[in-house]
Parts: sequence; C-alpha cells; structure tokens
Amino acid sequence: MDIKTVLAAVLMMLVLAGCTAENGQMTGAASYENSAEGTVRIAVAAKGDNEDSRISQGIGKAEYFLIFEGENLVKKIENAYGRGSCTEVAQLFLEEEVDVVACGKFGVNIIGILKENDIEMFDAKGRLVRDAVKDLT
Repeated sequence: MDIKTVLAAVLMMLVLAGCTAENGQMTGAASYENSAEGTVRIAVAAKGDNEDSRISQGIGKAEYFLIFEGENLVKKIENAYGRGSCTEVAQLFLEEEVDVVACGKFGVNIIGILKENDIEMFDAKGRLVRDAVKDLT
C-alpha cells in the first residue's frame, strides 16, 4: 500500500470519528463537558508553570502539563518525558482523567492514542494558557 492510500484511509477514519482539520491541525468536534462530573478536565501543554504561560508548540516540547478542572488550575506536572514519548504522556493524561488536551500541534502518534481513549484535542497554537482554558470552559 502506498503512502497516499494510507493517508487517505487515516483521514477517512478521523472524519468518521468526528474530527475536523483546521490549518492542518486536528481538533475534536465534541462538547468539552465531562458528563459524569459536569466539569471539564483539561490538560494544557505549556511552556511555563502558570496560566500566563504560552501554549507549547508540541507535547514533547512542553515544559509543563497544567491540569485544570473547569477554569481552576489544580495540578502542575513537569514534563520529564521529552520528544518521542507520546505513549508515556498519553498514559499521564489517562491517569489524570482529562477530557481534552490543549496544545499547539499534535503529532500523528499522539492523535491516534488520544482518539482511541476518547480524549479530545484542542488547537491552541500561539495562545496563552488562560485564553485556551477560557475557550474550553
């Protein structure tokens, strides 16, 4: 199978899964409210450890993962994983029971893992953490 066929198949699966592409970035089409608790739990890949930090360009480049419940920052996790560690980071998101991840760019591997685990993705490229969180709540 050639690369064009594989990419077409992946794109079709993402479309059928309810994703849309915006500026080359995949984003979920679902609501961001956690129906069990009524409050969305958000993981933000950030360049710093507070709400005034910029969103990281990628999961592996994030210095911190900031965990929010609604608009409230509840946890700061230093990124000890680095590039190419999407499996470990996805496991962290699962352990933290997040509903959505905000990042500047999602790689192909992390997209697959997050979609497989019903975790939504939010394109927050070039934004401040607080602005992205506000848009998600």
